[in-house]
Amino acid sequence: MSSITPQIVKKIASLSRLSSDPDQEFLNKYSDQLSNVLDYLETLQEVDVTGISATQVIAKITLDQLQEDEIDQDQARYQKTRANIIANFPAKQGDLLVIPVRIIE
Repeated sequence: MSSITPQIVKKIASLSRLSSDPDQEFLNKYSDQLSNVLDYLETLQEVDVTGISATQVIAKITLDQLQEDEIDQDQARYQKTRANIIANFPAKQGDLLVIPVRIIE
C-alpha cells in the first residue's frame, strides 16, 4: 500500500500552485486520494500485457473544430481568472497556451 503523507501533498500543492498554505482537511483528503491512485497503479502493474501491442492515436485538431467555452460563473471573475492563467503560463502565442507534447515509446 502506498502512503502519500500530508507533507508530500503540501509540496505537490505548492509546486502546482493549488494552494500556498493548504489546511489539514485538504492535506488529509488529498493524501488519501493520491495514495489510492498509486495503489491502483500498482495493481495495474500486475496485469499481463504480453502479446498486446501498444496503440497510439494522434489527432490534429484545428481551431475551427473547437467550440466556444460556456461560462458558468460571473463574467468579471471569469475574465480575471482567464487573464491570470494566460499571464502565468510559460509558453503562449497570443491568447493560446502552448503545451509541449512528448511521445513516449
